[in-house]
Amino acid sequence: MNPIITKDDLDGIGIEISIDHEKTFVEHVNNMLKERVGLAIAANFSDEQLAKMRELVQADDKVALQTWINEQVSDLDEIIEDEVDILLGDIVKNKENI
Repeated sequence: MNPIITKDDLDGIGIEISIDHEKTFVEHVNNMLKERVGLAIAANFSDEQLAKMRELVQADDKVALQTWINEQVSDLDEIIEDEVDILLGDIVKNKENI
């Protein structure tokens, strides 16, 4: 999967990462984003939807999981966009610690 947040995005908010740490940091940021999006969509799921999502995660079938999520969450793109904005804002607030 291609990263949603890229080195260019980080550069755009004033986060300078050395070439040695660039790949690791971008992966870390995108893993955080994935976790945040998962929590945001799961917060609105019924118990049955949560069970199905857990089943797909445990089966490690990324294609089936993504297809199912796309069918269940009509505003997925908006959720992702919101979480990207929030995460980038959090990174800016804490850039002295990076």
